[in-house]
Amino acid sequence: MSSPALLLDTNVWVDYELGTERSSDIMTLLRMAHRHNARIGIAAHSLKDVYVIIERRIKQLEDEQGLMQEHHAGPSARAVAWGVVEHILQYAEVIGTDYMDAHMAVKDRVFHDYYEDNLVVAAARRMNADLLVTNDVALQKHAPVPTLSAKRAIIWLEQR
Repeated sequence: MSSPALLLDTNVWVDYELGTERSSDIMTLLRMAHRHNARIGIAAHSLKDVYVIIERRIKQLEDEQGLMQEHHAGPSARAVAWGVVEHILQYAEVIGTDYMDAHMAVKDRVFHDYYEDNLVVAAARRMNADLLVTNDVALQKHAPVPTLSAKRAIIWLEQR
């Protein structure tokens, strides 16, 4: 049996890196994927989105805690965001996007009416992923590729 390939959606990486209630499931999934010699992928645009989301969230937290000083907030938030990118690159291969993926994302509108999600689906196809892992319930329902939540992907991997 060949090694499985999983493309993880932006929201999965963000949950993992921010330590949300889903992060333990994602950590388990990554460990299991490693044991199964699975390929883990992230769409190139998702890596950029994770960076932006993490940077904004750190700035928001600093502001909420009264720690934000104009000359310090940007560099510290950027440093954390860069660290997150480096961390993800330890686990995942980056799946590029080109002209054809952009067109496929438009065509997939008949399944799911959100362009960014459709680019993730195109990346899953480009990677030849066995599974797209997302915690986006709407994408799970409409994706034209096999799609599961992180929690259900653990079960999927256990059954391989």
